[in-house]
Amino acid sequence: MGAGASAAVGMECPPESVDKESLPKPAVAIVVSGEAVGGGGEREEHDCGIEREKRARLRDMKVFVLDNSLREPSVGATFGHTVDDKEQIMECVKEVGFREIVVGAPNKHSQVDDLYCHRLQSRGTDVTHLWTFSEYADERPVPYPRSSEEQVPIGLRKTRDFGFRNTVIELDAGDPGIDWGDGAGATANADGAMTRYVDGLVWLLNWMRANLGASSRSMINIRDLSLAMVKKPARVMRLVAAIARIPSELCPIALLFEEPLGEYLPSEVGGWTRRIRKAMDTNGWPSTFQRTGDEATADGVLLIHVHRMWGMADAVNIEALAAGADGVFAGVCEEGAAMGHACTAVVLGIAIPGYEEYFYLFDTK
Repeated sequence: MGAGASAAVGMECPPESVDKESLPKPAVAIVVSGEAVGGGGEREEHDCGIEREKRARLRDMKVFVLDNSLREPSVGATFGHTVDDKEQIMECVKEVGFREIVVGAPNKHSQVDDLYCHRLQSRGTDVTHLWTFSEYADERPVPYPRSSEEQVPIGLRKTRDFGFRNTVIELDAGDPGIDWGDGAGATANADGAMTRYVDGLVWLLNWMRANLGASSRSMINIRDLSLAMVKKPARVMRLVAAIARIPSELCPIALLFEEPLGEYLPSEVGGWTRRIRKAMDTNGWPSTFQRTGDEATADGVLLIHVHRMWGMADAVNIEALAAGADGVFAGVCEEGAAMGHACTAVVLGIAIPGYEEYFYLFDTK
């Protein structure tokens, strides 16, 4: 730009040449990534904004996958798949290399999950790594104390009848049909109500051991965690701590939680994840999976499931993994309930950059 142009916009025209050595030295040496840039006086740190601890965690961690490809795309639909569809999906899941696989969510309705489980049973399929979903209770109010076969959720009874042994027990920490002892009309104090609720869970775990076999495994899914944390955070943390203190011979191998709305920020879900992980650790339920990498013998595992809505699902998944989650329960593809969900095809590609071991464990192509 010429002198006239500079003057026209009110700028002072610089001299034709500048002797840089004659310019005064800055009083502060700027440090970027640990290296001083210029100056000769006081040092000042400038953070480049890279979250190195999170990146190291994501790079080095082991990722536990409970595959839900057979169930997630048809959630809420009695017949969203055919049995042959499920056969093809199972083959794809095995090709990827996932071992722990959900095969259905049996309930009071006759549905394609039942037909598929019958087919697996008739073939004598190895069910060691196959899972079903079941409710904590089918009726409200929940009867206490539990004492009879009729009080066992039908999902667990069908699991036994199909010859399976591993179940994810689903519950809602915000369930209005439960007297939690911390709301209007409570008939017990909060600690007493939580003890009664978890005693009911322990009764189910004992039933599983007696009816599904000594090698049966269980997980607990708090499927309304985001809503419950907003409304009743103290209740959620009491519930997590109480589950963590279940005797080790009965204790589930994993705690699952969901962000079913897809509307909470990654930082918010990450904060909840850190609190839950801390509560599990301090109450004697630390994760063994990050040390061993063995799904079959893992304990204290924390998994997350996130639904899509406003474009944050994958970022939420990554934040939760960085904050202490051990992995995800999700399908390979993003199709699922409502707008879909954060799938394993994405999380395995972006959450573990540089961790080449997973390209050997799982076929991510």
